[in-house]
Amino acid sequence: MKMMFFWNQERAQLSIAFLGVALRALTSGSKFLLFFILAYYLEPAELGTWGLFVAAVLVGGYAVGAGYSFFVIREVLRVPTEERGALIAEQGRVYLATYVVAMLLGLLPWFFWQKTPQAYYWLWPILIVDHLSLEGYHLLIALSRPVLANTVIFLRNGCWGILVALGMVLGPGLRNLNFVWAIWLFWSSAAVLLGAWGIRREIPAKNIRVNWQRIRQGLRIALPLLMATLLTQGIFSIDRYFLDFYHAREIVGVYTFFIGMANFIYVVVDAGVVTIQYPALLSAFHLPDKALYREKSRRYWRSMVAATLVAVMLLAIGIYPMLLLIGRSIYIAQIAVFGVLCAAFALYALSLIPHYHLYAAGLDRPIMFSTVAAALVALLLNIFLAPTGAMGVAVAVLGALATLLSAKAIFWLRSVNNCPGEKQVGEGEAGNGVASPS
Repeated sequence: MKMMFFWNQERAQLSIAFLGVALRALTSGSKFLLFFILAYYLEPAELGTWGLFVAAVLVGGYAVGAGYSFFVIREVLRVPTEERGALIAEQGRVYLATYVVAMLLGLLPWFFWQKTPQAYYWLWPILIVDHLSLEGYHLLIALSRPVLANTVIFLRNGCWGILVALGMVLGPGLRNLNFVWAIWLFWSSAAVLLGAWGIRREIPAKNIRVNWQRIRQGLRIALPLLMATLLTQGIFSIDRYFLDFYHAREIVGVYTFFIGMANFIYVVVDAGVVTIQYPALLSAFHLPDKALYREKSRRYWRSMVAATLVAVMLLAIGIYPMLLLIGRSIYIAQIAVFGVLCAAFALYALSLIPHYHLYAAGLDRPIMFSTVAAALVALLLNIFLAPTGAMGVAVAVLGALATLLSAKAIFWLRSVNNCPGEKQVGEGEAGNGVASPS
């Protein structure tokens, strides 16, 4: 009877894991479909506006969150169950304050939106619900509700992309950005409501007393982590704004399409390797058996290299037929930019090999130093190369990610002689320090 119980439990865990992977794969596929549909039906200048808008939401979401979720995710598992409601209430107060401050400051200079001012009015509601839905996902993961968490992230990132594609194919009047933004806002709001429902079931709203001292402590912990995340995300965002400052919006649109396609490399290695193998690698690090860790490590980096090569090959085979199907000469004329961005994202994927070893060892400072160095390289190269066009900013991204890989690899090689298992690190302490470029 006991054996049957464990067998059923293991089957249930495998089913949950499979469902989570399936939802992530569907979410990633819908993003890929969305980029293609937008490039097919919208003018390049409209796609450029879309690229700037997405970059603003990504960076803005991290900024208004102030990195506070890193602290909450750790604390929600440490405090007694009856205090969790107060912890969430404190998080809500922090976010309310950051939303107000961000709106007063404007978050992004108005001149970026002078060409399309309606985008600015969509920005705030979408940014807020997108951020809240992501926070709900993080909390549900921390509370061991993976199926519900992945459903939230599917509503936030996945299903609405499919609906946008269907709407644009079937309704010519829906082929505009206002339709895309409306669908995004609706389904991100649905993700917020689902996440709130799931959290409410796990955390009772009773005896809520706000602890201002804990809020101050959380902000002290969160702000340095926020800076590291913003610097990483900035590498994948400032390029579009430099390009928009110096060139026509349609050039930004071409660049947005190519960087969206190149992001497929990151999606493949993250979903196909990192999410599957990294938990075992982290567990092996904390065991005294060095041979087991070396075996897991060898398997991990070989899989990362193989997945990166496969993703690059698929993109190389598929991009030209895709451009012929889109039928816009401006994309074909700039196809060399796509090659440079593929090389850049391949380097970013490979940088996850030393990154996760450094993270497992608790070596946060090398990760921070590498990120700062890469962000500075991105800024300097964009200043000098952005005036030359899309190829210039693509080279800037390539240089920044080459710096990121080189710095992390050097720190990793310096630490390989350390005995694994000597330093313990909490996986939920501060997230994994990786920013998704999409």
